[in-house]
Amino acid sequence: MHNALMIAVSTAQNVINVVPALQEQVSQFVFIETPFAQNKDWSNGATEVLNNHEIAVREPIKLCDEASTSIDLLEERLKNYVNQNTDHQIIWNLGGGQKIQQLAVWRIFSDRVRAGMNDRACYEDAHSHKIVWFHRQKSDLGSYAEKIDSDLNINELIRIFNFRFNDSGELLYHQKESYALKEPDNFFAYREFREFCFNAAAFGPKEKEKTENKLSLQWFDEKLKDSKEKIADTLEQAFSNGKINLGNLIREEYRRNPLNQIANITTKRIAHEIKHTDNTFQWQFRNAKLIELLKPLINNTDKAGFSDFEQITGFKGFGRYFESILSAYIQQLAQQYPDNAIQEIRTNVRVGDSTDQREIAEHDILIATRWGTIFSLDAKTFSVKQKDRHARMYNLFRSAGIYGRIAFVFPAFHEDLSTDYYPEDLRALGYELKQSNQPFYVYTDTETDLSTTYKGEKITLKPIKQFFFENNLIKNNKL
Repeated sequence: MHNALMIAVSTAQNVINVVPALQEQVSQFVFIETPFAQNKDWSNGATEVLNNHEIAVREPIKLCDEASTSIDLLEERLKNYVNQNTDHQIIWNLGGGQKIQQLAVWRIFSDRVRAGMNDRACYEDAHSHKIVWFHRQKSDLGSYAEKIDSDLNINELIRIFNFRFNDSGELLYHQKESYALKEPDNFFAYREFREFCFNAAAFGPKEKEKTENKLSLQWFDEKLKDSKEKIADTLEQAFSNGKINLGNLIREEYRRNPLNQIANITTKRIAHEIKHTDNTFQWQFRNAKLIELLKPLINNTDKAGFSDFEQITGFKGFGRYFESILSAYIQQLAQQYPDNAIQEIRTNVRVGDSTDQREIAEHDILIATRWGTIFSLDAKTFSVKQKDRHARMYNLFRSAGIYGRIAFVFPAFHEDLSTDYYPEDLRALGYELKQSNQPFYVYTDTETDLSTTYKGEKITLKPIKQFFFENNLIKNNKL
């Protein structure tokens, strides 16, 4: 750490101010705050992060509306400030603020350098992952660039944007800290086990839920014998008394239509639910090697049901199980490429507002890069509505800034794509993501692209490893 004071205009993207300050190890820092920045408390989180890294943050230079929009007034204000601080080298951060503020900053910097001052200026270019430095070179200005090398973790990065962890989840990988190794999955590589997973996920409610609803379903079955004119009244009784929970399907009809208009629809749907609930899901395994692996977990048989799914995988549902498979793969990938650009990876992270801790997002996998940016991977085993995808992107933008990136990941093995058991939801998801130009990748058993067709359009399915190559998180040694 050297005796330098960095001056920066506070912005909604304050990571571009924090990263150069930490990398240069300045001793002191001060924000220039416009009235809008003051009102939004933009400097709060960044100040906390800088202080935690033992950089002393001074009281901000607070501007009035007039000084915020006048180059001459702002220049005069800043000249007076630095003239009173002659015991530090001055470093001007050119990253934040509007053009008027940065024009004033640049003019002061260039004038001082030409007058013989030892000032420097910097600009973080997040696209090239470099910090550009400007300095005195004889009687003029010179410049050079250096690679960004940030050690900010995920919580610090979101804290800069005035958010924090509600739940830090599980540490999957870190450049310097120790972390628990994930056990590799032994089952999902088997086609028959994937078929079991897809069918179990598509069948209906979990076995536990079916057991809890058994008496209620029998009650409803009896009621169905009544005339259709009484079904609307039956619905009202069921929901008001809390006798039964048949899922979102019936609830949506209940909300959307008057009770007397949905009797016919409800009759068929309730009957369908009862039929599936009364039958226990059972799967007969056929692969001898897989059976040998599973037998210790399913009472030495070759059959499995819903309760056995949890016993085998350690998870109640396919969604959480797939997240664990993807997490283990990504951890292994980061370890295989130690010369990576990854600072930290966490799973199952809940992010909340720093003031009231109101939760804004849950992330399956978050990756902090050595460039001070965040990537989010959203593991999917079913389709997701466009509005929900946009909400995920918006909430990542709020807590990670404009350089935050999200990609969706779902399972797709070559030998599954042409089968009847591969979920139609996942076939549609690739198509929908392509139509909306949202990045997506697949967890698969190959490193080459797959392709499928949906609604007559070819969909390219890129392995998740390509995500890490394309975003320069790991280096493709084959290139």
